[in-house]
Amino acid sequence: MVKKITRVVICTLFFLTIADGIQAKSQEPKPGALDYQQALQFVKAGDARQALPLLWKAASDYHEASLWITMGYCYFLLEDMKKSLAAYGMALHYDPGNEEVIKWFSDNGAEVFDGVISVNWRRSRELVKGYNVYLQLYEGGGFFRVNDKPLKKPPFVIEGLLPETGYKVKLSAISDEIKPVEGEISQAQSVFSFHGKLRQKHKTRYKIRKGGKLELEWPKSQDPWLVGYNVYLQIPGGRRLELVNHSGEIKHNKYSVKGLAYGMTYLVRIAAVLGSPPVEKVIEELNVNIPLP
Repeated sequence: MVKKITRVVICTLFFLTIADGIQAKSQEPKPGALDYQQALQFVKAGDARQALPLLWKAASDYHEASLWITMGYCYFLLEDMKKSLAAYGMALHYDPGNEEVIKWFSDNGAEVFDGVISVNWRRSRELVKGYNVYLQLYEGGGFFRVNDKPLKKPPFVIEGLLPETGYKVKLSAISDEIKPVEGEISQAQSVFSFHGKLRQKHKTRYKIRKGGKLELEWPKSQDPWLVGYNVYLQIPGGRRLELVNHSGEIKHNKYSVKGLAYGMTYLVRIAAVLGSPPVEKVIEELNVNIPLP
């Protein structure tokens, strides 16, 4: 549940964002930057309704957390908390460590949106320059391009979403011509987000072999009370993590899981088992995608 939101916190966050948005990062403005700057002028004048169409127009090209923070602030002014939260969540897709946004969720009694979607597709046999992924952030809203540059291959992970929620995505391909043409190659597909972790540098190394085999290797625990390790998996849409090493603790820092489904993203947890009676200490959780063959 979201507690009553204080305008002081929101306004402080927003005006810090305006300062970041106005600061020029290069001589040439980014695509969508002019629409974003114009939207900021409306927001500073207190006209959120005029700003929102410009923000949505810029969203497919201006891939900065500041745009989504501004949009979240606009929806807050219009007292549409559902859309406000969704916009602040998308800011974490582009900047997972944004302390101001994370603090905003915390200060206002809301859990940080940790929902993720992994978008997969079969690569075209025709010569293409790349692919674009489009997302509908809420029912009835428009689609906007989520990726900054054309994607060369799947998968593409979208973060900062409300977990356990339905979204719609579309995919397009860009022809490899002198004047590239973008063409839709899939209709809007309904997908379901699941709990995940924001991007981070993983300690665990892994390889994916034929047949959906996942090979894991993690740093050895130096704890003198180490008994072994446990590995858990959560399937997409699943409600809980399931232990996969049923025959007892793993004695080495390596383990393989077989028979995973192509095109799926699994949440993997690795835990050290310590002492007697045993207790677990989580080493790491990470999302692992099994790409299509």
